[in-house]
Amino acid sequence: MRPIPISRLHVIVALCLAVIFAQTTFFAAQAPPPKKSETGVEVTAPTGPGIPNRDRESLLNTTIGPNIRTNSREDCGGRGVTQSETAVAAFGDDIVVAYNDTRVACDPDRGVIGYAYSRDGGQTFVDGGGLPRGFDSGDPWLAVNSSGTFFLSGIWQRTNALAMVRGAFSETGLTWDEPTVLGGLLYDKPALTIDPSNGTLYMAYTRLFVGIQIRRSTDDGYTWALSTTIPGTIGNQGAFPAVGSSGEIYVALARPAAPRGAIAVSKSINEGRNFSTPIEVGQSCGFIIAGYNRPTVQQQLLTMPALAVDTSGGPFNGNVYVTWASGCGGDADVFLSRSEDGGATWSDPLRVNDDTTNGLQFFPSIAVDAGGNVTLIFYDRRENPGTAVTDVYMARSRDGGLTFENTKVTSVASDWAAARFDATPNFGDYITAISAGSDVLATWADSRDGDPDCYFARITP
Repeated sequence: MRPIPISRLHVIVALCLAVIFAQTTFFAAQAPPPKKSETGVEVTAPTGPGIPNRDRESLLNTTIGPNIRTNSREDCGGRGVTQSETAVAAFGDDIVVAYNDTRVACDPDRGVIGYAYSRDGGQTFVDGGGLPRGFDSGDPWLAVNSSGTFFLSGIWQRTNALAMVRGAFSETGLTWDEPTVLGGLLYDKPALTIDPSNGTLYMAYTRLFVGIQIRRSTDDGYTWALSTTIPGTIGNQGAFPAVGSSGEIYVALARPAAPRGAIAVSKSINEGRNFSTPIEVGQSCGFIIAGYNRPTVQQQLLTMPALAVDTSGGPFNGNVYVTWASGCGGDADVFLSRSEDGGATWSDPLRVNDDTTNGLQFFPSIAVDAGGNVTLIFYDRRENPGTAVTDVYMARSRDGGLTFENTKVTSVASDWAAARFDATPNFGDYITAISAGSDVLATWADSRDGDPDCYFARITP
């Protein structure tokens, strides 16, 4: 374990990248005449076109549930309606997923964040439709408190504000209240986390030309404290917050630079009022993803981190894990660094994917379950290197992040190059895995049915 000093950034390049990220568009074609979308429609995974996979190898004592499509299918004039950039939260058998959703082209009364929900632990889902029109730039993020209230955040009115809604289940389904809007300029990538001990909400985000900021709410997000800026983060992106067992807050972030950037972590021990200067945990190099339609400069400069804290009370309780993808070795791999001392020092980055090909692995997400097992999911092209044919794999560690075993999650691969879509980025910027007791719930964008949809799987140890 060793502390790693912070390197200097190429600030101008980072700022330009941040501006480009904030100006992405979700519509790549002209909309046909409006056609109302279906809502409240129960959906399950269909048998559709795609690339059948070889039999999935399962880890010892691990069961990967069926791949379930969560959103209903809609033609919308043949434009390739897109659901991607997925988020998930769960409270018992109640599960909510959210995603960027371009069905606004057929329903002008909705925004570009859609959602679906399950009341049977993820066996079936109901497509709930979309959030209000003001949610017009995506970036959904979900959290849930100890009483079962769900919180869903996103960008409001392009980059002019952030917003969040609160959702609750009743006999008739899931209902969201009116949005709480956090005004300002040039916001991007809001990410929510919650302190389960007291219900305090934290929202971390990028304030372009300012840095990574975080805000705190103690009343379920109706009001928010003034923002705190994490020092030395101007031009940084991809803030990912998580709360530890003692209420400490960790935020992982990406420092884009050419030719090499870095992943760093900052910490607060006073409820987000102040944050430490971020410590770099590893290098990151951009890479090009075939079939992904973000501009080349963004792919070359930026990779998003994910972070999780072990709060299981087990032998690895308190460990902090950060994961990211990097192309510094020639092809993109998924890496993990861990801290056993509250973020003061970090292990050398460990390559998580165990393939021997030059296939890409990217967009990792991480969860620590109630038993202290560490699970990552990520997009993976090991079976079809050099192509855009993409699976989702998982990697699990039962020894505190020292070693990992890999297995496939998807039953059908997606060919990103053949998919129809009407969004940029077509497959979003992230996917999400969370812990649900001893299980892990995984969501991702999947084009086995012709265009990107939000898919779900339950992983049981």
